[in-house]
Amino acid sequence: MHYELIHNLKECARYADLISRSQPHWTIQFQSICVGLGALAAGFGGLKIGTDWLQQERLKRKVKALKKKYPLDQLDKDYKLIVTKEAPGKWQLLDSTNRSVHWIKNLDTTRELGWTYDKVKHITNKSIADYRQGEPIDTTSL
Repeated sequence: MHYELIHNLKECARYADLISRSQPHWTIQFQSICVGLGALAAGFGGLKIGTDWLQQERLKRKVKALKKKYPLDQLDKDYKLIVTKEAPGKWQLLDSTNRSVHWIKNLDTTRELGWTYDKVKHITNKSIADYRQGEPIDTTSL
């Protein structure tokens, strides 16, 4: 959409240049409008780049906070990575410090946090029945 708008603005400016040779007063106003529209289009493009960057920075902070909360050296001490026999493909984090279980939403999250499958414990739902359900863990979205 932005590229089409920029292309149209270039055509607008070219047309204004052609007209300016025959009617200079009207062309200056027309060209000013085209320049203004071009500035608006560039502003929207910059806004999109800015919001994308901001989202990436927020995700980096989220990963950093999760790594601080669940450091690798505390794995199997303060928390465990588990898979229940009832849901074999669903990784979960068993937090023994606050007695909660957190679903790990995707494999990208496990990679971001440095967790590997060889650290996963296989248990039954009965052994975590008295744990409360915590917030899902996901480093790919806010």
